[in-house]
Amino acid sequence: MATLDSLQFEMERRVILFKPTTTMPDLSQLGYNADPNGASSSGTDGEQLIYYSPNNTRYANYDASGNTITEWWKKAQPNGWLPLGGDSSTSIYGTDSSTWQLDMGNSGVILKSDGSTNLVIKDADGNDGTLIVGALKIDNLTGYLKAKDGSIYVDSSISGSLTYAGILPGDDVTSEFNVIHNLETDNHLLSVYDNNNAIIYPEIIIGNASDNIEFVTPIPNSVNYRIVIMGF
Repeated sequence: MATLDSLQFEMERRVILFKPTTTMPDLSQLGYNADPNGASSSGTDGEQLIYYSPNNTRYANYDASGNTITEWWKKAQPNGWLPLGGDSSTSIYGTDSSTWQLDMGNSGVILKSDGSTNLVIKDADGNDGTLIVGALKIDNLTGYLKAKDGSIYVDSSISGSLTYAGILPGDDVTSEFNVIHNLETDNHLLSVYDNNNAIIYPEIIIGNASDNIEFVTPIPNSVNYRIVIMGF
């Protein structure tokens, strides 16, 4: 006859395995069939079951034919799942996985595929996260980061370009302007453009933090001249 102690022993040694077809208390199926690291605490009942499951729980997700794609092992709370299954060429530690869990005391971030070619960031609870970069280093290259066609790369040919753009408002009275640019360099050029983007040549005296611009006559009322400064 089974005793309470023997039943407790059997329960503790049993491995919990969830799968999309697991029967829920309301007799529906668990339903969730994806990377368990993406399960949300505010999702379906099946997602919540996966999210709140204890460490050492197993979970298997299926393909369209009902075959196991990957079996997962829950290492850490709340969504610290690692893949266990795969063919002989894959690692049991998930180096081939499309999802990466950065633990950081069980409250880190999840990096995962959005199902296409994009990488998305999730908080440890599965909700959308934010990436804040304090310092960024790319190999030993020195230059400026440039974006083109969806890619970011370092352009070492650009050496510390400094820029400033501003407006000189006309009022029929003012003919002299002091422009504060705070570039902290005398090595710069200043250009002035009228409303038709034609270059104007006023008297210009450049400075380390500000430039003085003087016109022969005041700028007409309701007319704005545009200035562009470039330096190094």
